[in-house]
Amino acid sequence: MATTFAPRGLIPCRKVGGGANSTGTVTWDVLMTIGDKMPNNLYTGDPIFIDAGGTISNAITFVKPSGVFQGCSYVDASGQQQYKKMWTGGVCATDVKVHVQADPAQTFYIQSNTCVSNGVLGNRVMNVPATVSTSGDTVTGDSRYFMVATSITVSDNMLRIIGRAKFDTGVSTTTGVISDTDAFPWYEVRINSHRDNYVTTTVSTA
Repeated sequence: MATTFAPRGLIPCRKVGGGANSTGTVTWDVLMTIGDKMPNNLYTGDPIFIDAGGTISNAITFVKPSGVFQGCSYVDASGQQQYKKMWTGGVCATDVKVHVQADPAQTFYIQSNTCVSNGVLGNRVMNVPATVSTSGDTVTGDSRYFMVATSITVSDNMLRIIGRAKFDTGVSTTTGVISDTDAFPWYEVRINSHRDNYVTTTVSTA
């Protein structure tokens, strides 16, 4: 059972529709000096967004994410090539490449802070925010974002709930299905407010 609250952010699951799910990422080349375009720590599983000035940051609450951080590579100050699951904000680096799961049709697993009722799951237009209570894990590089099931609404929120997660990682009470009574269950979601779904001449991040 998922009785332990140990969120790991957004974990790629599958792709909505008939297309193949490669869980592939796109690579963003970041032009910056002394970490000016990535001032904050970024962890694998963090939803991220780019503001009008090109700064990449963690997405929170109602911000429209551009995708989910999946690691990075860069050349450090000593000239060594680095491949990391997390980005340390403000580091001096060149040739920075950020790997992002940017497909709006991608779904993800995410741990919740509480159980969601069958009635809510049956309503296919329920949206929920994601947030983080502590910073990510600097040892594993994993995110600590989780689904805030206590704030479900039909209005704009970052995530759209698809259903309970169906996977075997020791958090299931039966094969492949999360229990209704798990204290901190996992759910399958998609990014409801993905930036690519808002194609306008002026794109707001709010």
